[in-house]
Amino acid sequence: MTSARWGRMEANRCLEIHPNVLAALGHDPLFLGCSRDVLSLMDSKCSGRSECEIDIPDPDLDQVKPCYQDLKSYLTASYSCVKGTVFSI
Repeated sequence: MTSARWGRMEANRCLEIHPNVLAALGHDPLFLGCSRDVLSLMDSKCSGRSECEIDIPDPDLDQVKPCYQDLKSYLTASYSCVKGTVFSI
């Protein structure tokens, strides 16, 4: 895993906001742009494995509450695959 964020990073098709509301609340850090770095959590779930699947909702991610309670959070993550080497002793 190279990065992982959980929260409501931006308005998109899942969250339609009237421009006047956005202007009124746009500076509130718990409204939009609210997220937490969850790289260590995703590392523990995915790094070093040949496959990784995270089901949302995820009980561990649900413990992280970067936004207002009624806003649904989403996960953005990136990773890079590296070819492993097997050593025999």
